[in-house]
Amino acid sequence: MHPVLRVRSGNVLASNAFVRHIPIIPKVGLKNIRLSSTTASPNEASLSWPEYLTIRKKKRRWEVATTIPSTFLALTLGLSYFGSIESDPSSLIFGVEPIYIYGVATMGCGGLGYLLGPVVGNSLWRMTHRQILPRIEARDVQFYQHIVKNRVDPSRQTATNPVPDFYGG
Repeated sequence: MHPVLRVRSGNVLASNAFVRHIPIIPKVGLKNIRLSSTTASPNEASLSWPEYLTIRKKKRRWEVATTIPSTFLALTLGLSYFGSIESDPSSLIFGVEPIYIYGVATMGCGGLGYLLGPVVGNSLWRMTHRQILPRIEARDVQFYQHIVKNRVDPSRQTATNPVPDFYGG
């Protein structure tokens, strides 16, 4: 099977042959090139809304699942680092004993791990789901355009009549 080359806005994107590092020399011809003005092949069909929302839910689960271990890993690393520092109780850091500063810094490491967990989960999910990524990104654009289009006009907002927040926040 020959890798298919797709031409989109002047850029040539190689198919999965280069991703797998298979040394295949493609036969470049008109039948192997799809211009951006042509229609997409059936395997690039858009996702239905229920499929899209199910995929978003699974993606969010990946992010949550990586948040827990990344939090504990960062907390453990911070505890091992700041716990191994020998300090003199008579020397103060910002006017506070070092043990309290090290405790706050250890908790800060755990908080940093908590914040980095979804980023790691999103990256892992994107690496493992590359085949459906273009369809999901296309549906993401439609989803966010729908939210912007149906958002309440904030010009009528007052302190006693705030804009309703239907999207959490």
